[in-house]
Amino acid sequence: MNDQLENPPATEGITDPQQTLRAEVEVSGRGLMHGQEATLRMLPASPDHGIVFERVD
Repeated sequence: MNDQLENPPATEGITDPQQTLRAEVEVSGRGLMHGQEATLRMLPASPDHGIVFERVD
């Protein structure tokens, strides 16, 4: 068998530096499935905040 799949390299202790957006981003257009108008807004986050999805109808 393929040893690379059975024994993946250890990643313990390896972390990516945190990143966030520099400024607010907004994109509008027609949705792919239903063709309805949709808007996506992304806002910068504070440190250690994580990712939050909020649906607003």
